[in-house]
Amino acid sequence: EVSYITALNVAFAISFIYVFAALVEFALVTHYDAVHQQQQKYTINNAMKQIAGGDNQSVSDIKFKPISLAIDKWSKIIFPSSYIVTVVIYFVYYLYIYQHTG
Repeated sequence: EVSYITALNVAFAISFIYVFAALVEFALVTHYDAVHQQQQKYTINNAMKQIAGGDNQSVSDIKFKPISLAIDKWSKIIFPSSYIVTVVIYFVYYLYIYQHTG
């Protein structure tokens, strides 16, 4: 039994960090999506009241762009690419630099 940190322990720690970050991202997207849906209902209700009151604004003039879509879009790119770069850098360091110096 080894009492010190091994290369595999560090690799597992990196993976756990990325899994936890993905769970946090999922929670953020879910939260912002729920907030956006509430805002959308509120905005549509106000638009309908304004239309019924005689204002010239129509429901089609209101544009909805939730931040949850942007977070989800960017995380689909950032998480895999940063994980690959992190793992490659770590294993290049471990296999070439650490092995030759120690």
